[in-house]
Amino acid sequence: MVIHHESSIAPHSRSEKKGIAMNSFIEYPAACCTLEVQMPASSHARGIPMLLVCSILVVCLWCAGKTFAEGTGGGGATSDGKAAVVQVVDIDLRSLPGVVAAKAGTAVGVVPTRRVDGVGESLVEPSLFQDPLVSEQQRAAAKAAGGVNVDVNVAGIAFTGVVPADAVGEVGGGHFVQMVNAPGGAVFAVFDTATGNLAAGPGALDALWQGAGACAEGWGQPGVVHDSRADRWVLSELGAGNHLCVYVSKTADPVTGGWYAYDFELPKFPDFARIGVWADGYSVATNEDLPAVYALERQAMLDGGPARWQRFTIPALGGFGFQALAPADLDGDSLPAVGAGGLFVRHADGQAHGGGDRLELYELDINWGSPQNSSLSGPAAVAMASFDSSLCGFTARECVPQPDSAVTLDPMREVVMGAVRYLRFDSHESLVGNFAVDTDASNHAGIRWFELRRSGGPWTLHQEGTYSPDDLHRWIGSAAMDRDGSLALAFNIADGSSTYPSIRVTGREAADSLGVMTASELELHAGTSPQTFGQSPEQWGASNSLSVDPVDDCTFWVSAAFAEDGGWNTRIASFRFPSCATVAIDMIFADGIESGDTSAWSVVVP
Repeated sequence: MVIHHESSIAPHSRSEKKGIAMNSFIEYPAACCTLEVQMPASSHARGIPMLLVCSILVVCLWCAGKTFAEGTGGGGATSDGKAAVVQVVDIDLRSLPGVVAAKAGTAVGVVPTRRVDGVGESLVEPSLFQDPLVSEQQRAAAKAAGGVNVDVNVAGIAFTGVVPADAVGEVGGGHFVQMVNAPGGAVFAVFDTATGNLAAGPGALDALWQGAGACAEGWGQPGVVHDSRADRWVLSELGAGNHLCVYVSKTADPVTGGWYAYDFELPKFPDFARIGVWADGYSVATNEDLPAVYALERQAMLDGGPARWQRFTIPALGGFGFQALAPADLDGDSLPAVGAGGLFVRHADGQAHGGGDRLELYELDINWGSPQNSSLSGPAAVAMASFDSSLCGFTARECVPQPDSAVTLDPMREVVMGAVRYLRFDSHESLVGNFAVDTDASNHAGIRWFELRRSGGPWTLHQEGTYSPDDLHRWIGSAAMDRDGSLALAFNIADGSSTYPSIRVTGREAADSLGVMTASELELHAGTSPQTFGQSPEQWGASNSLSVDPVDDCTFWVSAAFAEDGGWNTRIASFRFPSCATVAIDMIFADGIESGDTSAWSVVVP
């Protein structure tokens, strides 16, 4: 097989990447698409000189009502027909070189995010604001008696010497995959969900890439989702330049099944890339000059073939110096209605952004057959109870206090946190998510969480709450929902006197009163020191993760960081609500049922 690769990046010099058998390494040529059109791949295969490749810029004024988002600041659609560089890599992850945990106090580096500080600091903070939902939660917390049942609670990937941790993770198919930042890019590990035992790793994600190229040395900012419909894994990190590196497992087994490795060259640096699974594509949202959303060609990536992308931008929100939308991620067995576009969500504070306090939803309708017909519609505004995003200001990162240190932590108030989880029930669709707020105009961090529903019409607010039952700070939340409609929330917690950054969870069962977390708050792991990496403000983390196991649609799995020895460490845990613990038995009868031949029966117990 002829191997073709072109790159202006210096060849990767790491010699420790062993144990990988590379079946093929092909740079697929360009194919036609929406705004930038190139000659089809077949012309290159026949040897036609690439000088024939042309670019055609089309100004899509016809879809101004859809592709250009409402508001000021501009926005619109761009798309590139250039297929990603893809490699097919056969590997047993247990053969990857291990990653050695950093020693306590070791200072290696910081993974930066693209931020514009001071943008909204001229805005006046509301001096008398009291979050109207806090009192409801505090009354409910006083009555909370029940809780959740913890099944697994084990150590995750240890401190790598880099901040922030960005301890993301996802569950599926009997495995849990966790990722964090490290000096050489993202690091990942695979755990067995039955026992919590480590199955493979930790290893460098860029060890899955062979040869030179932008993905040969990862830049971190990890992402991981489980595509439960295909029973595949999708992992991502940033590459050098404007590149996004995406790895799709070839089979359901992430340890021994092999991977398809993709290098997507994008028009802008895809900072803070977050990925979600949708019916017709993998959704990606990034923090660029303008907030950007992408669709990656899901089916092509599952097949290991050339994969395209499409990109749209929307207007920035004034006041925030860092902003990106959150993509919706499919959970459960039921798909959205045929033709339903991928969803992206952000919150808008009326004080900084005009109008009322609200969520904004955008819907990305992708047409891979005729990309020029793709569109982004929105924003659809969903009004919320008043909230205050000026948590230590609108852009300042000095905020959440820690005991025994003057170093404060970044509140990450600018984005909807974690994944926005989508579920479809018999009677409605649900979206659940959360973001950080100031609960009482004293820079007291709490979590505004929400559930939106749609029943044939537009999305509406079904319930919302602000989780802040006491004087402690809670932030970096992640929300998810089980098959019954019970909702859980995982988060970090700290204060300036006695609580180091720790991991806790709470939740509410489907039949409970709307708008409040009724489960007793549970500590999964307590921090034992402040994180003092030698700078303030301190990047604590942009992500923790909470997901529901598609094996039973009942068990929540959390990946999160806590503070230890001046740095961070991570924990992985699973839990469920008692109401979802009832065994569901699905009897599958074969030909012997009439005769009573039970040997022909089988019972599946999730």
